[in-house]
Amino acid sequence: MHRYLGKEVGSINKLEGIYSVSCVITKTSKMFLSGRQKVKVVERKDNYARVAFIKDWPGAKRDFIEVSLSYHVANKYPIVGEVSTLAEGEAYLYKHIEPDGSDYDFSMAASSGDLIEGEHSEMHRRKTITTRLSYMKIYPKVATQQVFSNQ
Repeated sequence: MHRYLGKEVGSINKLEGIYSVSCVITKTSKMFLSGRQKVKVVERKDNYARVAFIKDWPGAKRDFIEVSLSYHVANKYPIVGEVSTLAEGEAYLYKHIEPDGSDYDFSMAASSGDLIEGEHSEMHRRKTITTRLSYMKIYPKVATQQVFSNQ
């Protein structure tokens, strides 16, 4: 994967790279009589997976694919997601594919050069379950700008 991403800088898209994934799942419900909202963190996983976003074939229905680098079999890299670009590379639609074939749609936004966050919400009776994914780019790093002063 490093060899693929190590190609010329001009030919790589800013989404392409290797990412570390973190997840927070919250449950929001309304209190019975008071109507106040109660928010509870159900699960938190920090840096639980490594994935790579790579550009898909020209003419494909998706712009990028997400490949798992944390799979149990060392020489297998399954596709675990599809990404479509919405607005000039700053907003994305992400479709996560589970091993059992079910899928979840996330809306994603690039909040900085190295961080992409996505969110998916579902209603179960009177409760809202929200899954928030955070992707931190670990390779290749975005070049930082340096400011020099003439003193």
